[in-house]
Amino acid sequence: ANCVPGFLDGVQSYITKSSNIQYASGCKGGSECTDTSEFSQATDVAKASDYIILLFGNDGKQGGEGHDRMNISLPGYQQNLVSTICKLGKPTVLVLLNGGNLGIDELNDECPGIIEAYY
Repeated sequence: ANCVPGFLDGVQSYITKSSNIQYASGCKGGSECTDTSEFSQATDVAKASDYIILLFGNDGKQGGEGHDRMNISLPGYQQNLVSTICKLGKPTVLVLLNGGNLGIDELNDECPGIIEAYY
């Protein structure tokens, strides 16, 4: 058991038991998101949902002391998946978890809501 609840646990604690939460990771390869094989599952879950919360960003592997980045975009294929889901036109919030700046200019017009949640 984790001493700190994860994001999904936190959301579940605030909704009614009759609500149906669906989850799909979307990206394989961790925050590096090097594999798109789960994109279709994530997109299908998003299409079937009334509201969407996306969690994306980077971790200590993509930035920080001794780990300089070549660019400040979302790592790997994250931006592709975020863009695809935000373009569905559903109430969507993109939560960015990162330790440094992220270049998300293209997503500003595509995602209805963006929250920066630095770690």
